[in-house]
Amino acid sequence: MLNTYQGLEDEDHESVRLITRSLKDLLGMFCAYSAYNMALKIEMMAHNGDLTEARAVFDELEREILLLAHAIKRAVPVQTI
Repeated sequence: MLNTYQGLEDEDHESVRLITRSLKDLLGMFCAYSAYNMALKIEMMAHNGDLTEARAVFDELEREILLLAHAIKRAVPVQTI
């Protein structure tokens, strides 16, 4: 996420596009479709060379990923040795 944030700050369209593409694929594996669609939106913004609204979408995406992380923690039991 830090790399995406830095890419947005630097307006590095290619970096943002590549990072969000990888993130989008990972989110798809978890069936996290809301977050997937947000990552896709940012990827398309970067592809089109316009990141003006990407930061707001990124902030929403970050919240969705935190919700996903909490859901995974609840679903996967922690094993102790």
